[in-house]
Amino acid sequence: MGWPILSLFGLLIAVLAGLVGGFVGKAIEDNRLLGHSNGAAAGQSQEQACRTNSSSTPTSTSPTAASGTPTASTLIIPTTGCDPPTRQYSFKSFSEQLDMPYTTFCNTDWLSDDLFFAISVGSPSDCIESCAFFNSQATGRRCIGGGFIPEWANQSTAMRDMKMPFNCYMRSNDSTIGRNDRNIEVVSLCLEESCKGVIGT
Repeated sequence: MGWPILSLFGLLIAVLAGLVGGFVGKAIEDNRLLGHSNGAAAGQSQEQACRTNSSSTPTSTSPTAASGTPTASTLIIPTTGCDPPTRQYSFKSFSEQLDMPYTTFCNTDWLSDDLFFAISVGSPSDCIESCAFFNSQATGRRCIGGGFIPEWANQSTAMRDMKMPFNCYMRSNDSTIGRNDRNIEVVSLCLEESCKGVIGT
């Protein structure tokens, strides 16, 4: 056998393989189409069944959580314990986390620019505990208390009124504590044994 016969034999095998592959591919495609049309018919019958069932079942018109309707959240303004907040008096309290004694001076504010640190906190207790924490880390000036403005827990309101998003203003001396001159509630908070001689002590 020579080269020409081997070449002819190879060509014959290639043609046969192509034909067989074509027939197999066609059979697979026909089965897919047949299966798809059966699936479509099954899908149509399921769709009809769903329409039949849904027409006999009442639908709910109330909105659900997944409807995408935004819900409003409420910002809780912290309380100071001053009742009424317009009367000037003082009372002793203990902080919530550290159980640390402090004094609240109702309707009282620092009337000078002795401010050395300001933060936004959730309660008078948080404000006075922040003052104590500052003292535990400070090497120079010490915090004796702070001015707390409950309404400014809403930082948008604080920015509008004061141009700073804070509601706890820490102070280092008590020489200028006096009656609140703002139209909103302000209290002065002092660590124990601080703010001697202030109204109500």
